[in-house]
Amino acid sequence: YKENENNCWEFVRFVYKDMYNKELPELPILDTMQKECKVFLQSNIKHIITREPKEGTLIHVWYNAREHIGFALDNKRYMHLKNKGVRIDLIPKTCLMYEVI
Repeated sequence: YKENENNCWEFVRFVYKDMYNKELPELPILDTMQKECKVFLQSNIKHIITREPKEGTLIHVWYNAREHIGFALDNKRYMHLKNKGVRIDLIPKTCLMYEVI
């Protein structure tokens, strides 16, 4: 992972490989519409959709048709990459959560 050279999905892929030794597929998440991204994630990642996040749960959010993804640190906070670097924020109420299995 190189700050300012990767998007949020590349950041999540790096963390999953480093922390959990799991390879996640390449996905141009910032270039796809929310519906297409949702279909891709659900089709290409073994997962369980959950409403109770835990460490490692993928947090998929969107703002005005812009995709964004991070991963849960616990049941309230998630880590994600924004244009000014890595951030830790509260998990939004309107998001999709995927527990990778």
